[in-house]
Amino acid sequence: MAKKITDWFVHINKILSDAGCKATKVKNIHTGDGTEYYHGKTKIKVCKLVTDENGHSIVMHGNHFTTPYSVVNELPQNMLYVLKNQRGCRPCSDPQTCTMAGNGDRYYEFIHNGRTYYCCGGGFRFYINEDTDDAELKLLEKWLTAELKWYVNDMEHFPERKIILDEITSSYAKRWAKNRIKQPANNEELSVFALPNKEQSQVKPPIDDACNHFLKDTELHLIALDLISHLRQQGAEPHWKARNKYVFRYKKMELAYIRFENQNDFNIEICAFGWRENSAIKGFIESLPADDAIFLIKQRTFHCYECNEICYRRFTFISSNDESHVLCSGRAFVSENPSPDEVVNVKRHIDMGKNYIDYKKVMCQ
Repeated sequence: MAKKITDWFVHINKILSDAGCKATKVKNIHTGDGTEYYHGKTKIKVCKLVTDENGHSIVMHGNHFTTPYSVVNELPQNMLYVLKNQRGCRPCSDPQTCTMAGNGDRYYEFIHNGRTYYCCGGGFRFYINEDTDDAELKLLEKWLTAELKWYVNDMEHFPERKIILDEITSSYAKRWAKNRIKQPANNEELSVFALPNKEQSQVKPPIDDACNHFLKDTELHLIALDLISHLRQQGAEPHWKARNKYVFRYKKMELAYIRFENQNDFNIEICAFGWRENSAIKGFIESLPADDAIFLIKQRTFHCYECNEICYRRFTFISSNDESHVLCSGRAFVSENPSPDEVVNVKRHIDMGKNYIDYKKVMCQ
């Protein structure tokens, strides 16, 4: 480790040690090997110093952002860039409900130029090297001092922004939340659908058995069977994909997923609309009849919500009446426990997903 970085890490370690923080050596393939520091009284993580094959970095946290002494307005653009674009996981379309493991059941909030930003609780990584500006190191130290001040004086006045698990509604977030909440012991014999992913993969139970096991509500059961039948009519047979999740492939491409979450709880995702090819989807929409094009464009699921400033998945579509629509090429249509009235809408998305796959096949020839 270069001397400048070594000296700075030693300096930061002294600040944290003098503040009564406990240092813990950790190895983590995702966030890097290094030392995590926890506040002595609250046991909340203050920061992490990382040294691994990717270099040297410090992971900071933002509990003090809502206090009057927040450092946010002093940060240069390159540091603000890290804050505004810290959206690393799929639930981060709304960090206030992100239950990704490692984020600590919290999110951070700050205001810059009149706009409110929400960030995941996993922290903000800043890389340190010999070329790192001394002014940036001083700002990181000031940030750290502000965090320690929050721990000592202002936790009660400016409490952590905590994720409220029972307000989470999306299927994906519910799965994360379910894994974070300890369930009471159950002495019942485990069914194949309660097995972990690895064990269930050895059995790969058929989707019809899954319907019978999870969907005890007659109406919901019939709706699921109707959607499965419709997918099969499109030439897409179901195959076990992951724990209680089935994929329907059409012409060797994934058209839809059906996942069973719990008793009387399932969802269907039209994954053909996981648009990554901006040029292809523009051509596809332009090729559609006007009512089908409007149907897709007005689907809120596909609208861009400006997750961050560097996202390359957004694209602008100009409709025939010269209206501009900003869509996201990374989103899919998902329907959770569709009602009888919603089934027609779901089937229409299935059909259009199939047509999109056909369109891409022609484009690739």
